[in-house]
Amino acid sequence: MIASSKGGVGKSTAALGISRALMRMGHKVLLCDLDFGNACLDMLLGVQDSVICTVQDVAGGRGTAEGALLKIGEEAAKKKKRLKGTAEKEGELWLLPSMTAGAGCIPSYGGESPMEGDGRFVVAVLEAAEAVGADFTVIDTGAGYSRAVDIAAQLSDTALVVTGQMPVALRSAEATVARLSEMGVDDIRLIINSFDAHGVIDDSRKGLFGVIDESRAPLMGVVPYDYSLMLTHERLLSRGKDSECAFSNIAKRLCGENVPLFSGIKSLRKLKNKICL
Repeated sequence: MIASSKGGVGKSTAALGISRALMRMGHKVLLCDLDFGNACLDMLLGVQDSVICTVQDVAGGRGTAEGALLKIGEEAAKKKKRLKGTAEKEGELWLLPSMTAGAGCIPSYGGESPMEGDGRFVVAVLEAAEAVGADFTVIDTGAGYSRAVDIAAQLSDTALVVTGQMPVALRSAEATVARLSEMGVDDIRLIINSFDAHGVIDDSRKGLFGVIDESRAPLMGVVPYDYSLMLTHERLLSRGKDSECAFSNIAKRLCGENVPLFSGIKSLRKLKNKICL
């Protein structure tokens, strides 16, 4: 699950970037939008006009998981790359979309308690994961402490808490880590998004160690500030950029690989001695 009680720190971008990195590694990935207050993954992927059935419909018995799922294509995935004459395994990316009607789109069913209603969403996500044979399920959640966070916590082995370097984001990250720990999520890691290395050097932003200390969670990855990603994040077109390397590194660590923190991230590697404290 991708989480933070602070809005605007890049949870959806991180969820999408990690999902696509896992797909490029050959995995089948289910990307699930549980941001009930501000669902946007369908828009970021450019498939909003294809959404007919949502996770709310599946939970409410108005549709099936198979009917709600959208397969996401990618040009690079269509070209079979060959290594020593053998085709590489091709991954798949599927989206389980959410309604876009704001916080009011979480219906109650026949007087059920919130806990019983949450169970319907848990089943919906599990059915979708089974339908696509997912190796990984990446769940995007909204800001604050919502039912989406409760649902995702029941499903997740790992929580990735996204933060920036701003004091308000760090306070939110610390609170989110504490909340998820209370909910029984054992593996909680930190992603520092839009990391401003030059701000650290200018003494206007906290360095890596300061962010980790205030967030109180071990570090999973650092995504540098990338203006081209901000402009083109609807399709993550900034391929070959440092941000894509960062998402790839995080995906590899999720798969158990031991990847150096700044592997392939040129903008941070050359400044690594100046941005830690």
